[in-house]
Amino acid sequence: TALPVWATVAIILLLLVLLPLLLIASGVAAAAVGSIGLLRGSDVALANTYVLVTAHYDHLGVKPEGPGDRIYNGANDDGSGTVSVIEIAGALASLPADGEVFILDSGSRDEAQDRIAKIAAGDGRIEAYFADRDLGEGAARNALIRLARGRMLLMLDCSVEITGDLFGPLAQTLGDKGVGLAGPWGLRTTDLKHFDEVTTGDAEAVQGYCAAARREVLLEIGGFDERYRFYRNLDIAVSLAVRERGYRVVALGADRARRHTHRVWESLSEDERLKRSRRNFDRMYRRFHGKPVLITPSD
Repeated sequence: TALPVWATVAIILLLLVLLPLLLIASGVAAAAVGSIGLLRGSDVALANTYVLVTAHYDHLGVKPEGPGDRIYNGANDDGSGTVSVIEIAGALASLPADGEVFILDSGSRDEAQDRIAKIAAGDGRIEAYFADRDLGEGAARNALIRLARGRMLLMLDCSVEITGDLFGPLAQTLGDKGVGLAGPWGLRTTDLKHFDEVTTGDAEAVQGYCAAARREVLLEIGGFDERYRFYRNLDIAVSLAVRERGYRVVALGADRARRHTHRVWESLSEDERLKRSRRNFDRMYRRFHGKPVLITPSD
């Protein structure tokens, strides 16, 4: 059997990094609106066969007893099922015919894992795996690389919604053997301390929310550094490791994807954000500073 060209790998972390509904993110009270979507398949023989995937937010409702308001507050009861359906549907709608989707749940609660398993059971292109604990960002991404079989890998954070044909332009760009990493949101820097976001052209790094690479390139650099348990700055470290091997890093496709609120980031206090980000930044900076070939010279 021929290996698939594309494998889309998504990580759902302990704190439920799922595409948030804008209604929830805004904090504004509003009436719930039901919706339905139809994604037609390509098999004529199965044209009248349907796989129904459903979810609704506020699915847990009210606790039978307990202190406080007895409402299941938090992201897990405020749309996690609904947004997981939206996210997976977005990937499947633009996934090439020989593509596959891998989902790694890194320690979510049983309710979320049950919903993910049901979604995966309804589509042969989706494979879901469940860790019994938070693996950490680096280890989780390496696990997905080992599982996926595609020659090209799209590493997709679940805060990103694919809105158009992102796979085509990425595949064309990665077809250039001189390009090692590509994605919608790039970063440029002249000192490894201050970074500016770019959406077109060469860059020092591609942000890990949505980044694509050939499998061979990720294996060549040794995968992701598993000391990075938090996601921040891991993408910069991987990008610089790719550039260190002589490959280009390219930003493209920002018009075919949309970022939403990052649930892990929003769930942390300012002090915790700073502490985790600083730890990763220091590790990245020690590894790559002093190598001017990896950064854009200042004017």
